[in-house]
Amino acid sequence: MKRWWIPGILLLSLAGCWSPSDTNSDSAGAGLGNGSAAATKVKLLLNWYPEAEHGGFYAALVHGYYAEERLNVEIIPGARGIVVGPELALGRVEFGVGNADDVLMARAQELDLVAVMAPMQNGPRCIMVREDSGIQDFSQLKNVTLQIDPARPYVP
Repeated sequence: MKRWWIPGILLLSLAGCWSPSDTNSDSAGAGLGNGSAAATKVKLLLNWYPEAEHGGFYAALVHGYYAEERLNVEIIPGARGIVVGPELALGRVEFGVGNADDVLMARAQELDLVAVMAPMQNGPRCIMVREDSGIQDFSQLKNVTLQIDPARPYVP
C-alpha cells in the first residue's frame, strides 16, 4: 500500500486545482498514463532550507505521487530573506509553506492568500535551554533573558 498520506493533503489540494487550461504542451506529461495530457507545472516554495518537516513534499516527488496526478511540482527551497506570502501574491509560485500567523499577517496586509492545509496540527514551538542551565519548568524562567523574533504576532 502506498503511503500517500505523507503529502496527501497537499497532493489532493494541488490535484483539485488542475484544469485542462493549466496544461502545457511540453513533455512534462510524458510517461503519465495514456500521455494524452501534459502535467500541470506548479512551484512549491518552502519556508526555510529543506529540513525534516518538508520531507513529505520530497517523498511525494521521489515516489512519483505528484506525477501520478499529472503534476510537475518544482520544490523551491526557502532561505534567509525569502518571504513566502509576497512570492505567492506576485504569482511567482503557486503554493508555499508557511505558519498560520504568516497567513493572518498577509491577509491583514490585504494579500489574497488562502491556507489550504495544516501538515502539523500542533505547532512545534518551544523554549529551549541548555541542559546545564538547571531550568526545568516555566516558573524558573523569571528574570531570564530569552531570544525570540519580536516581529512574530504570537510573541505578545
